[in-house]
Amino acid sequence: MIIYDVKAGAQLDDVISDMIAARKRHFQTIVCEFNGLELKAAFGMTHKKIASNYYKKRAEKRTQYLASAEYLVDQEKLKEYRRKEAGRKVALSEILQIAPKTMTIRDQEAYEEILRVQTSPYSKAIIKVASQWARIMEYRISLGITLEDCAESSLSIADDEGLTGSMYGMSVSFLSQVWVHGEELRQWHNRTYGVESKTGVVNPAVIVMR
Repeated sequence: MIIYDVKAGAQLDDVISDMIAARKRHFQTIVCEFNGLELKAAFGMTHKKIASNYYKKRAEKRTQYLASAEYLVDQEKLKEYRRKEAGRKVALSEILQIAPKTMTIRDQEAYEEILRVQTSPYSKAIIKVASQWARIMEYRISLGITLEDCAESSLSIADDEGLTGSMYGMSVSFLSQVWVHGEELRQWHNRTYGVESKTGVVNPAVIVMR
């Protein structure tokens, strides 16, 4: 028996075809793990049979999950998430009505250049959330709240795109370049990761292995 190494993002049909080809080359049963389930290409098994076995195992796993205590816990978590998300949407709508209509730009030229070159949906999502975040913080700062005290909670309201760690770091970088309080935000962000620096933004998506 030979263990087949599935590449990230591989499609089921392609994996099965590769396994059948490997079986013919090595004259052995080929086995792999695909999406948490065993996939086996034994002698005499056709592409259709291998796929059918996989779908059968997947259906059985799904049935077991739906009957488990884990499913009930997950459903409660989902309900709680939806409740919180509904509240976040209401809070975002309300605070943006009283916050500045646009964030205060420190470097208009840099701001316009970033908007000009960053046109992908990914970049637009980052800029959208960052702009909402800055507007909320500006409003709260105008009330006498420090950036340090309102940055994290403001982001939790502003983020309606589900920013990843990398996207979050990019939003801080964007604001640090163009926003009136950007440098203060950059320093606060870096301090939260234990870094004191005069330049640069810590990338929260980078994991350091020691």
